[in-house]
Amino acid sequence: MKLTWQVELPSQDWVGKTRPDVVFLHGTGSSSHMWERQAKFVASKGHRAFLIDLSGHGASPDRDGACGLAEHEEDVLETIADAGVVFPAYFVGHSLGAIISVSLASKHPEIFKGIFAASLPGKVLPPMAVVLKGFVRGPLQTVKSIGLHKYLGWREKTLIETKASVLDEIADQFADINFVEQPLQVKCPVHFANGFFDPVAPYWHVLTMHRMLPGSTLKTFRLGGHNFMDAEENEVNNWLLEHMEAKDSVSV
Repeated sequence: MKLTWQVELPSQDWVGKTRPDVVFLHGTGSSSHMWERQAKFVASKGHRAFLIDLSGHGASPDRDGACGLAEHEEDVLETIADAGVVFPAYFVGHSLGAIISVSLASKHPEIFKGIFAASLPGKVLPPMAVVLKGFVRGPLQTVKSIGLHKYLGWREKTLIETKASVLDEIADQFADINFVEQPLQVKCPVHFANGFFDPVAPYWHVLTMHRMLPGSTLKTFRLGGHNFMDAEENEVNNWLLEHMEAKDSVSV
């Protein structure tokens, strides 16, 4: 299924020059809007930035049925082909988007130049799945029914507006994710980042994945949580730029 996507293009200053494309994937209950500031930033540095709404999120339809990791991967592959992404490309993923990125990279290494894995859950802790399902069946429905979500911040409002069936499906389909007991099967460089107080992607899990994957890097936002990029725009931009510019030279 083709997903909704948009592209941020480099300025005229970069005409005739090329840098790798960058694909941005958001997390559960979010949308591509979460990465707009980073997309504009990397575009200002000469990269085409592709922003994708995953199935059932943002402007993309949902599959109206089972949608596990394989289905998300299929949708992303079809969409980036339709969008004309030039490979190998960088992938920047948050949470669910990071899971999709590393899983795709294990099967299609030829399309990956590098992965920026933000808040990658190494293992979905059982209590988190229970909390999500409880939230979907209780508070989410109540808040939505009385319209309170209209007065919340963007991230909270977007989560509430995501279809309950989509959130339920993610809680069911991703409960067995486990990247902390064996190294990720990824050949491209992987750059981890997480918030030290992240309950979804605990610091010790991310640290374990980093230590098991030779050549990977880890940046920890000491006061951050799961959505550390909301309050750390400049630091996140610098994180991307540091590892992109360390590898890339501009082609004319």
